[in-house]
Amino acid sequence: MKTETKLNREAWLNKATDLINNHYAKKGYSLDDIRSNIQMSCGYSPNSRVGSKNATLGVHIDPRASATGKHEIFLNPIMSDSLKVIDVLAHELVHAIQTHLYPKDTEHGRAFVKICKAVDMTGSKKFAQAEASEDFKKDLKNIISEIGDYPHGAINLNAKRKKQTTRMIKLECHCGYIARSSGGAIITYGLPSHCGVEMQVA
Repeated sequence: MKTETKLNREAWLNKATDLINNHYAKKGYSLDDIRSNIQMSCGYSPNSRVGSKNATLGVHIDPRASATGKHEIFLNPIMSDSLKVIDVLAHELVHAIQTHLYPKDTEHGRAFVKICKAVDMTGSKKFAQAEASEDFKKDLKNIISEIGDYPHGAINLNAKRKKQTTRMIKLECHCGYIARSSGGAIITYGLPSHCGVEMQVA
């Protein structure tokens, strides 16, 4: 049954994390030792290209990179589907566990794959796109039923962007004649001529 009090995004992510922890604890990978040291936000990850078509959906920042020493998790605001968001969150929480237990292991190394398999995540050979298995998704859907839908509307920054048109370069002849040409045409064919001499960029 859904909670009566509507949660904000951060509260929703925190509540979801606590309930995901119930699943992970049964599999031998409890978050309890680091739970108070995990922070989650709906936001663009550092060094991400905002509005990129191939945007990273979630990221876990190693606490050694945080001034507060926290595990920082960012969920991209382009997502609004509750199941997708909680699935990505589950993936990033595995990174938090991996970083805590195996700090010397690479991001998607053996330890990460080992934990993913243990907590019912599935994916490619290196589990770079690891996601909840069908059975785990049933648990995640039950969590959503309990806490309600993710309280966020997807952001699409590309919707405000106008399609870029070809920038025409102004050219001028010594006689005062003006013409325009694309930069690509100038690179390919050179500057056009007028009055028997090459025109110049105005």
